[in-house]
Amino acid sequence: VITEGVIRGREKMHLIAIANIPGNVGMLAAGYYVLSAGYGVPALAAVMVAARLGTLLFAHTLLRRAVGYAQVPVHLSVRDGWRLLRQSWVFLTSESIIIINASMNTLILSKFANESDIALLSASYQILQPVLMIYRNVGDSTLPTLAASRHQGTAMIAHIVSELIRLLLRLGIPAAVAMFIFAEDILGLVYGNPAFRSGAFVLQILTVSLVINLVNPVLGQGLLAMDKEKTILRIVMIDLAITLLIGTLLVAHYGLMGAAVAALITSVANVAQHWWHFRRQVVELRLLAEVVRLVPATLALLSIAALLPLPRLLNVILGLAVYLKLAGFKLPVKGWWGRDSAAPRSETGSALS
Repeated sequence: VITEGVIRGREKMHLIAIANIPGNVGMLAAGYYVLSAGYGVPALAAVMVAARLGTLLFAHTLLRRAVGYAQVPVHLSVRDGWRLLRQSWVFLTSESIIIINASMNTLILSKFANESDIALLSASYQILQPVLMIYRNVGDSTLPTLAASRHQGTAMIAHIVSELIRLLLRLGIPAAVAMFIFAEDILGLVYGNPAFRSGAFVLQILTVSLVINLVNPVLGQGLLAMDKEKTILRIVMIDLAITLLIGTLLVAHYGLMGAAVAALITSVANVAQHWWHFRRQVVELRLLAEVVRLVPATLALLSIAALLPLPRLLNVILGLAVYLKLAGFKLPVKGWWGRDSAAPRSETGSALS
């Protein structure tokens, strides 16, 4: 995490992707061999630890060479370490709470349900991770640009954030629809066990969060770019409290379905907080027209996928084609109430190039 933070600070985010490729490929290959050879969970855990350690060393090597201090000796200082820890306690606490909150629903479910329900919930979470990682990586990659743009006024911040949210909306909606329709098939195919197909309703509930959560990474980086890291800390603390309260109540009464609904409620609360704080502390975003513009395309996608008397896969393909035609990927240039949003303006009202 520290190495990746330094890489982002140096605006060399491509090194993160390069560093992760060998470790992930090696982990997949070694994990497949370990499982095929009949080794147990400890061996698989050792493979994962070795892969992460290799990724760390490779990323650190790339960083040292890229920023030009490969030959500089490393000195360890307890005093400097404590100083950095005090300066970064907000970020450290926020990340720690996010990690804890990510597994909280599973932990709560373990107190009220059996191993089968826990496996179904975890399986659905894992299916969503690739799309959520794309959202997060898009958000992380914008931080240097947003931080540099803050000196040009909040209008530039609003322009960058709005364009990213519009793009992610157009990508996230069809992904969520396809995953909702094929939830049962995806679970059965990925895990190779028909028993996982029974958890399709969990994945369908969580799939709604794909449309909701696309906003958080972008708005979160916008808040960080404006030095609002304590706001992020308050948001994640409230998220954790909501998960503990709502999650415990729903899981205790409804079990597995309650855990899925609790996760969705937390996502809604998280988005609402990000939106409110961004509007209050940075700038108001006007995206209602974009959402309205996507409604006909989304309805067409859903109608074709659900009503045409064709094989389900063909229905979805046709629906996606119509969606892409109606939604398009050319971002809007006309502003709100007749103003031009393609050229953001500074605080003085002059156009920014």
